[in-house]
Amino acid sequence: SDVCSSDLDVHSIRVTQALDRRKLPYTQVNIDMEQHPSTMSVLRTLTTSPSIPKIFFNTRHVGGAEETLRELRTWDTDSNFVSPLHRYKCQIESMPDPVQVMKAIPANTQTSNKYIETQIHDQRLLMSILLPDSTLTSVKDITEKLKNTLPTEDLKYKGMVCKKSFSGMTAVKTFMQSMGVDFAEALSLGSHLVASSVILHVGSLQRFRASDTDVYRLQCHATPDIL
Repeated sequence: SDVCSSDLDVHSIRVTQALDRRKLPYTQVNIDMEQHPSTMSVLRTLTTSPSIPKIFFNTRHVGGAEETLRELRTWDTDSNFVSPLHRYKCQIESMPDPVQVMKAIPANTQTSNKYIETQIHDQRLLMSILLPDSTLTSVKDITEKLKNTLPTEDLKYKGMVCKKSFSGMTAVKTFMQSMGVDFAEALSLGSHLVASSVILHVGSLQRFRASDTDVYRLQCHATPDIL
């Protein structure tokens, strides 16, 4: 597990304490925004937001403090495993550890900017998405799947024509049909995809809503050089 955080951030402390109580190993990556302001662009690219903390279970972005604490509470009651540590060893310990962009940022600002630009693409492809059936898929694979299954069209949003876009409700219906999941699972998947920057709202909304008026794009259509 990786915790991108700040030593003085109360939410980061809550997460590390929760991990410690469950004896779950993790690597804490302290983010100094003043020394390395370009790290904000990395966080925004990987997770839609530069705020901290950001928690990764190896290649899977879990979310911030609240999302992580909520998931850990489900681990406490999961009857399929003896303990949260048992689940960690079965599901996460054996997963490949991604390139640590945050830990490897060079001290020189010019060098770090160049380094980040060349590493973001590979880092994004390594990130994993947890599907409703509890299997993991990569950003690349889920993007390719959605390119083939999500119907896109030119939709209007606040007077702007958005090419290759789709509504939140269209996405939910597609998830339900193509993956055989119910509405709640499809909504949860949409939220994971937004949190992982696989799909993006065409406006400023940074969460997923199953509505006909909220318009989204696959990131590869919004930013073609990402994939």
